[in-house]
Amino acid sequence: MLSVAAIWARYVDRRRLTEYGLDVGPEWVRDAGVGVVVAFLAWGLALAVHLTAGWAHVSAVLSPGTAENALPFGLALIAFVGQFLFVGVWEELLFRGLILRNAAEGFRTRRVSDRGAVLAGLVASSLLFGVVHVDQATSLPALGFWVLMGTVLGSAYVMTDSLAIPVGLHFATNLAFNNVYGLSNVRPETAAIASTVLRPEFTGPTRLVGVSGLINVGAVVLIAALTTGYLTIQYDRLGVRVSSVYAPDRDSTRGGDLDQGAHARR
Repeated sequence: MLSVAAIWARYVDRRRLTEYGLDVGPEWVRDAGVGVVVAFLAWGLALAVHLTAGWAHVSAVLSPGTAENALPFGLALIAFVGQFLFVGVWEELLFRGLILRNAAEGFRTRRVSDRGAVLAGLVASSLLFGVVHVDQATSLPALGFWVLMGTVLGSAYVMTDSLAIPVGLHFATNLAFNNVYGLSNVRPETAAIASTVLRPEFTGPTRLVGVSGLINVGAVVLIAALTTGYLTIQYDRLGVRVSSVYAPDRDSTRGGDLDQGAHARR
C-alpha cells in the first residue's frame, strides 16, 4: 500500500512522500511521541471513568485472547504494535497527506481563499474517513464518532503540515483502545478475541460505554484539547500551515519540468 502511495506521489502528484508530512527526523519523532502519549493518556482516562463509575470491571490481565491460532500474549502484542504502526502511517498518509491536501488544492479557486480551501479539504477527508469506518458504526451518531476522530487527526495535520502527530495519535489510539485498555471489549462479537493488557467487562449503558459512547467522545475531545495545547506551546500561536497552492518540489519531478496544464485545476 505504501508503494502505491509512493507511485501516486511521484507520477500523479509529482511530489516526494516527505512533502505530505513524512519528513522523518528528530523533531518528527518527538511530535509523533507526543501524539502517542496524548492518546494513551486520553484512553486511559476513559477506562478509569468506566471503572470508577462502576460501568466496567477488569476480568483479566495480560489476556492472550481466544482467537483461533492465537499467539502467546507477548508475541501477539508485538504483532499488534507492528500492525497498528503500519495502519497509522498508511491511513494518515492516505487521508491526510493525499486526500486532504489534494482536496484543498482542488477546492482552491479565485472565490475560495487558501484557508477556506484547506478547511473544505479537512471536511472532505474527515467525512471520507468516517465512511471508510462505516462497518464499525451501528448508527448515524456512531458514524459521527469516526468523522470526529478524522477531524481531530486532520486538524493536527493542518496545524503542523506534518503527519507526525496524526500518526502518533492514530497508532496509539488503535493500540491503546484494542490491546492495552481493552475498550473495544464492549463489542459482544469481538469481546474476547484480541490479546489485551487489560480485559474489562462492561455493564454500563451503551450510550455511555459504547465505542461511540459519550465517554469515548469525551476522550476524543480531550485528545483534541491536549494536542492543541501542545501546539500552542510549540508554535506560540495556532495557524493553518497546510497550503492549498500546488507547489511540488521540482527535484521530485523528472528533469524538474511540470506539465502546468495538467495541474491548472489545482
